[in-house]
Amino acid sequence: MLDLQELTALCGFEKVGDFQKAHRDWVDEALKHEMVARESRWSEAVAVGSLSFVNTVKSELGFKAAHREVIEQGETYVLREESEAYRSNFAGENEVLSSENARFWDENPEDKAT
Repeated sequence: MLDLQELTALCGFEKVGDFQKAHRDWVDEALKHEMVARESRWSEAVAVGSLSFVNTVKSELGFKAAHREVIEQGETYVLREESEAYRSNFAGENEVLSSENARFWDENPEDKAT
């Protein structure tokens, strides 16, 4: 597993503080434009980014990534299993889990009566 310094360098930053600020800015920008919907390319992939980045991650994973493929999606690439890998066995169950796997930012579970 990557430590914070390795992740910082992998993402193209020299300093951890610069990476942390950029991440905060990305989140703020997404919230400002109400981009809060789940994007499957980020939540269902092992790696997302340039072709060289995704290939590096695949190479470093070695055997763990043997059956995963690099797929081009628009201007980025993703490392993931083929979409049909589990669909036939778990499609119904996965749909229920995905729709329940969300919490709105203004929802406080402590405010609700039990």
